[in-house]
Amino acid sequence: MAGDYRRYDIAKEVLISFLVVLVLVVACAIVFSSPDDPPVTVKSWSNAAPVDFAQTAMAELNGTSGVATYGPPYTNTAGASQKLGPISLEHAVGVRIPINTAQDFVLKPLATLPNRPALDAALAE
Repeated sequence: MAGDYRRYDIAKEVLISFLVVLVLVVACAIVFSSPDDPPVTVKSWSNAAPVDFAQTAMAELNGTSGVATYGPPYTNTAGASQKLGPISLEHAVGVRIPINTAQDFVLKPLATLPNRPALDAALAE
C-alpha cells in the first residue's frame, strides 16, 4: 500500500532552522554577554595598589619577574625551558622575541612622560 504524497520544501526547512538558530544566538548574546569592565591602566593600578606597583616595577628592573625569567623564546634564562627527555625544543629554537623587562616595561614608558626634568635626569643616569 502506497502512502500519501506530501510536498516537502527543503529551502523552507533550512530557512526556518536558520531563523531558529539566529534567534537562539541573539538571545544567548543578550543574556550571556561579556562584562564591560574598565581596563586596568598603569595609573589606576599605581593609585589602587602603590606597594604592589612598586614591587612589580622593582622585579622588572632587577630581572626577577615572571616575564624576565620565562625563558625561550623571550629570554635566555638558564633552566627555564621545558624538556622532552634530554632535548629542549625551546632552547634549540632560541630567543626569537627578545624582551628586556627593565627597558620595555619600566624605563621606556617612563621616558614618554612629558615635562619631567627630574625624571629625565634620573633616566639618563
